[in-house]
Amino acid sequence: IRNTTTEASMRARTVTRTLPDCLITLALYALARVVTTATLTVGFAFTDPVGFGDTADPKRFFERSTAWDGQYFLEIARQGYPSTLPVDDTGAVQQNAWAFLPVFPALVRAVSTTGADPAVVAVLLATAFGGAASVALVSLLRPHVGRTTALWSGVFFAFGPVSFVLQVAYAESLGLLLTFAALVSMQRRHYWTVLPIVTVLAFTRPGALAIPLALALHAVLRLVQRDAVPVRERVAIVVTGLVTAAAGLAWPVVAALVTGVPDAYLQTELAWWRLHLDVHHFAPLTPWFLQADRFAGTLGVVAVLVAVGATGWWLSSRSTRRIGSVPLLGSASYLLSLFATFLPQQSLPRLLLPAAPLLGAPLLHRTALRRGIVLGGCVLAQPAAVWVLFLTHNP
Repeated sequence: IRNTTTEASMRARTVTRTLPDCLITLALYALARVVTTATLTVGFAFTDPVGFGDTADPKRFFERSTAWDGQYFLEIARQGYPSTLPVDDTGAVQQNAWAFLPVFPALVRAVSTTGADPAVVAVLLATAFGGAASVALVSLLRPHVGRTTALWSGVFFAFGPVSFVLQVAYAESLGLLLTFAALVSMQRRHYWTVLPIVTVLAFTRPGALAIPLALALHAVLRLVQRDAVPVRERVAIVVTGLVTAAAGLAWPVVAALVTGVPDAYLQTELAWWRLHLDVHHFAPLTPWFLQADRFAGTLGVVAVLVAVGATGWWLSSRSTRRIGSVPLLGSASYLLSLFATFLPQQSLPRLLLPAAPLLGAPLLHRTALRRGIVLGGCVLAQPAAVWVLFLTHNP
């Protein structure tokens, strides 16, 4: 029996070695989506339909998968953006579609012209983009951590506790695909390719400014390491950095021009903040401190400072640097942008997904047992994450 088991294991390893990374990654991603679909289906059957898709038929899987932000994406796909901002009795701007960027709903609308249900289209597109994002993540990490660790990193990404957002009607999975694809291009020094990818990203998900920041740091690192940078690459880096930075700042300008309100986008974003804090103005690098002070006063502010220091130490450690400079710079730049602009609340877990290259860190892969424990923890945590971050609260 032992010999038979060993032979079967050897045959499985041989097959795995001969299969391309993308096929293995997509097969595991599909398995992960089966697990998450089952979790969502059970959750949909036992939760109140308020806030979830079509209330006339609350058990419909695709309709329920368009809850929360998904409803805004469908609204944009069907009706476009409002030309007038909604306000309450005090004149404060209320939550509205301008908080959401146009690429994903434009794709949903384009495919829906075939007669398909926009809710179904949105879920299927998001799921497909999530699979492509997994492949891009593995491609990004493999040159630095090796094939096995890169594939396992893709598994952790696909089975993660908040991986359900890869298959609901959010722009998350498309944003992740574009982010990882941009980093892959940067890593291969295809700087001109980064430009169109990040330009599209800038109109897909917030946080695109992290890429030109990572590109600038990448260029500085090459100079410090005395890595020859040909003139054509210098030109590509400078032009790509400037154009993508401008693209990352363009949506507030678009919102202002269409609505006639100079700070339309900012006031729209603050409408969500006012669910937690009484704020009417935004200052970079303050949101985490404001939220911490609200809950724990001075102790909370100190805790944020300690967390920032610990994160910086971990990112700069020799062990973490093994994932490669571009994956590390991309993740660190994104975390910095998140810290500078995001008010921490229940959306934080899903907003950490663009830092997924850190899943290649050796801490998670030192032994097969540790990998198994991490994967088991991801699967076991999914029901709780789905319940807390989708079924009962907005993610």
